[in-house]
Amino acid sequence: MPSRRRSRARIVYEILSTLSREGSMPPTRLSYVARMPYDRFAPLLEQLAEKGLVEVYEENGRRQVRITREGLKALRELSAALQVLQKLGLDE
Repeated sequence: MPSRRRSRARIVYEILSTLSREGSMPPTRLSYVARMPYDRFAPLLEQLAEKGLVEVYEENGRRQVRITREGLKALRELSAALQVLQKLGLDE
């Protein structure tokens, strides 16, 4: 069975929902949870940080990522949009 390619929206949803549930975590662990190689994940993480959806900070000498208020808002909107697509049979 061929694997289905996830949309960028689905990947962002998975990243934001993981951070919402789990709290902060190192970027490498988040890339593992997102099922993306770090070299492809890092530019996406940078974009999410630039848009204010996540915050990358240092704690005890280690980089951490956490969701922001704006990220929580985007997560709710993405969740609603993905549910509509699923109901219409247009989800990936």
